[in-house]
Amino acid sequence: MNWVSLITDFGLSDPYLAQLKASVWSKQPEVRFIDISHDIKPHDIVSAGWILKNTFKDCPSGTIHFVSVLNNYNNNSSYILFRHEGHYFIGPNNGVFSLAFEKLPQDIYEIKSEPFDAHSLKSILVKIIDHISNQRSLEELGEQVKNLIMRIQLQPVINKFMIRGSVIYIDHFENVIINITKDQFEKARAGRRFSIFIKRNDPITEISHTYQEVGVGETLCLFNSFDHLEIAINGGHAASMLGLAVDEMIQIDFD
Repeated sequence: MNWVSLITDFGLSDPYLAQLKASVWSKQPEVRFIDISHDIKPHDIVSAGWILKNTFKDCPSGTIHFVSVLNNYNNNSSYILFRHEGHYFIGPNNGVFSLAFEKLPQDIYEIKSEPFDAHSLKSILVKIIDHISNQRSLEELGEQVKNLIMRIQLQPVINKFMIRGSVIYIDHFENVIINITKDQFEKARAGRRFSIFIKRNDPITEISHTYQEVGVGETLCLFNSFDHLEIAINGGHAASMLGLAVDEMIQIDFD
């Protein structure tokens, strides 16, 4: 039995996801899918990379993780395949995996494809699942990639007086996730008081542990299950109510 996780920008109202699953099941009915997310905004590889980074370790060892976001990124579209930390990964050579991992393995193989269409996508996934399930080497599927596309992960700016971070993800509840980890915050803070500035709103001077620690409609900051700083509103929608979008900046000043 093979586990296959899916991260796509297909949405749930169109037939693309059903076609993909059906084509796999028609050849390999024992495959079990893990639907991580299909609501990623079209072509948003930043969100796709962040979701993959924070979810793949929860899947069974040996899971095949398939990312299908911004497939038709240029005229020479191709897919890449590699094994990392006991899992397999396949997706377009568009930089999405460099956003998920700080360091990629050396052995990454390239699978040429026709300009993106549903048929090529289905056939490639079926072929790879079959190949891995028969415990064949990945190098038989293609040559080592020669032109691996890399994207730069946006890092917070940190000095002894402040941290300047940016929005990297907005979830279904419109909670706003910032590219500042708990470890980065605590090291820079060094026990000092702090003020978190979110646009023109009053600064937040405390870190909450739950959403209910403040009154309904009030803004709070906490470190979420991914250990990233999160901005939320108890009973509200932080992104729209605070006017925050991906890539916007917030600043933490230390006394």
